[in-house]
Amino acid sequence: MSGTSRRVFHRFLRKRPRTILDLGCGTGNHAIRFARRKAREAGFRIRLVHGNMGSFEFDRTFDAVLCLFGGFGYLLKTRDVLECLRCVGGHLAPDGVFALEFWQSSGVRPPPDRSWLHRTGKSIELFRLAESRYDGGPRRLPIDFRFFVFKGRKLIDRFHEIHTVRTYTNGGDAAFVAPRRAHDAGGLRGCPGPGA
Repeated sequence: MSGTSRRVFHRFLRKRPRTILDLGCGTGNHAIRFARRKAREAGFRIRLVHGNMGSFEFDRTFDAVLCLFGGFGYLLKTRDVLECLRCVGGHLAPDGVFALEFWQSSGVRPPPDRSWLHRTGKSIELFRLAESRYDGGPRRLPIDFRFFVFKGRKLIDRFHEIHTVRTYTNGGDAAFVAPRRAHDAGGLRGCPGPGA
């Protein structure tokens, strides 16, 4: 579990979370860290589910719901954002907390913004080239990724991905935390929760 997650839990939860839903977890990095840390405790389980984070249904509530590393930005339409928030509200335990990170409009560089990443493993090297072209009208950030994988000096794989995310403005903070009582007051009830 990241330091940010621990600080959020400490500040907003009355006790350590026993159940956590990690929305848009990608490769599961946060869940894996949490599992390693909690593996010594009896009864700890981790389950990965492929689904739509804008509309989901589980037969339980969670002490904490996380949506980290900008995964929330993949909800491009306002109706999908609202449906996700309703579902989160329907699945938070009393006094549960929802923590999310999002792409902030003010932090996006003017187009074209180019960057690269280089990682070396035991037997391979990975290069990632990225170019983004922000469109402030609909607040969309398309990012064009090109990956190149080498073994020694030989190119063994290359692939291309385009990701488009929605950006938000909020006056400076790129993370939002809301306890369950804030969701109830804001009218985010209405998504089927456990037993609905």
